[in-house]
Parts: sequence; C-alpha cells; structure tokens
Amino acid sequence: MKHNHLQQKILRELLQWIRVERLEAGHKLVTSQIAKQFGVSRTPVLAALDVLVKDDVVHYDKNKGYLLACHYDALDEQLETLPESGLEKLYQSICDNHFADPLGELSESEMMRRFDTSRALLLKCLSKILQEGWVVRNEGHGWQFIEVVNDETAYRESYEFRLLNEPAALLAESFQPDPNELASLIEEQQFIQNHGFEKLSAKELYDANIRFHETIISWANNRFTLQAIQRLNQLRRLVEYRQIETAMSRNIQSNEHLDILYAIQANEMSLASTLLKQHIERARSTKAPSR
Repeated sequence: MKHNHLQQKILRELLQWIRVERLEAGHKLVTSQIAKQFGVSRTPVLAALDVLVKDDVVHYDKNKGYLLACHYDALDEQLETLPESGLEKLYQSICDNHFADPLGELSESEMMRRFDTSRALLLKCLSKILQEGWVVRNEGHGWQFIEVVNDETAYRESYEFRLLNEPAALLAESFQPDPNELASLIEEQQFIQNHGFEKLSAKELYDANIRFHETIISWANNRFTLQAIQRLNQLRRLVEYRQIETAMSRNIQSNEHLDILYAIQANEMSLASTLLKQHIERARSTKAPSR
C-alpha cells in the first residue's frame, strides 16, 4: 500500500520509537501521547496505527485501544520494507553535497533547481536541517549553510576539544546525576550491547551515542559546557553518519559506555572521568588518527 509523505514519516518514526523504547507485546499505544511525541495531530497517527494493524504489528481492541502485538526486536522487516520517503532522499542528497563541498548561501529557487524538488518538500527538509543546527535562514531571503566538521584536521580538533571538556565535567563539584536518566541510559546501552547495535540504523546509533554524552555532561549543571558540546555534536553529525560503518565496534562502545555509567552509579567519579577520557581517546585513534 502506498502512503503519503506524512504517513510514511510517522510510520518510520513510530517503529523506530518502539525499538528505542524497547516496548513489549501488549504495551498500550496512546494516540494522544504519540501525537505529542512527534508534534502532529492524531489523524496521521491513527492512519499509521491502522496500517500497523493490517501488518499484524499492532492489535486494536475496542475497549483497550491500540496494543503492540509483537516484541520490539521483531520490527526489522517492517522498517526494511518501508519505502524511503522523498524527504529522506532530499535530506541525504543535501547532506552528501554539503559534506563534499560546503553549500554556502543559496536561495530556495537555487536549491529547488539544484536538487530537483518542490518548494514544499524543500522547506520541510530545511526545517529538519535547521533543527539540527547546520543551516540558518537569512534575514532577507535565502539560507546560509554552516560549515560542518568535514575534514581530518577539524575532526581531530573536535576530539581534542572533547578531551579537554568532557572528562573534566564529571569531576565538577556541581555534578549530580539524575537517577531516572541514569537508569534509562543504562537500559539503552544494555540493549545496544545485547545485539541491539546490529538492528539500529546509523541515525539511531548516533542519537543514542549523543544522548549518552550530552546527558552525563548535563549532570555537571554547567550550561556553557553543555551548550558547547551540543554545538560540536551538531557540527560533526554528518561525518559521524559516515563513520558508523567503519568505526570501532558498536558493541565495544556500548561496553565502555556502561563501564562509565556503572562508575557514576557507584559515585566513583575519578574512575568515571578516567574511563571517559580513555573512551574518547580510543574513538579518536580509530576515527581520527594522527598522521
């Protein structure tokens, strides 16, 4: 069955959300909560859920509502068979072009011609990129693409910056982990460790990695450190997507993440800081080795 753009988007995001949250069969899917989660009305959510009912992924009960009919790790086939949307194709095309040669300043008309797309789809894509932080809208007209970390020197410098700041954040007097966030991070990294790294997409793995680092940095309760790390993560997003296949094993990375989290859980902050430093150094030596 062919779905419109919004239905495809909600279907993919809903399936990915179920996997990331590791929802079990029987979990109730509340349409109002899902709509709020994805920033849409209930109508496209209901349409997406009806598609999943026909695919036996979701069961509808007139008294209980929509219930997940299968385990979260049984959704690979549905995600693989879901066609790539026009938005995803356009996003990837812009990513590839900007990574290869910074796009600089472009008008919407220029982008429509260059990427052979409609204005409506282009604006949706630019809105997504704007949220990710690598394009800004000019005051007059047009868009300015921000240079990202796309060469070896800048990539190595990004790791040097992280080594200077992230381990130190864990030793701050103001550092205070949130118990619920800590438990959630441990659960997510355990899922990745237990073969979840074989099921998740490059974006899902990157997002989980960013969530780990930004969350533990947020516990230092220093807005400037957190904002700096968040900004850096936005700039290195494109190169990290391309590193996902050649980087050190995702299993090894999740093991290291868990060791850091367990040290924080035990309030062994000196150990946690040392482990984080070693973790970043290993990633640097793998993905951005010195010549």
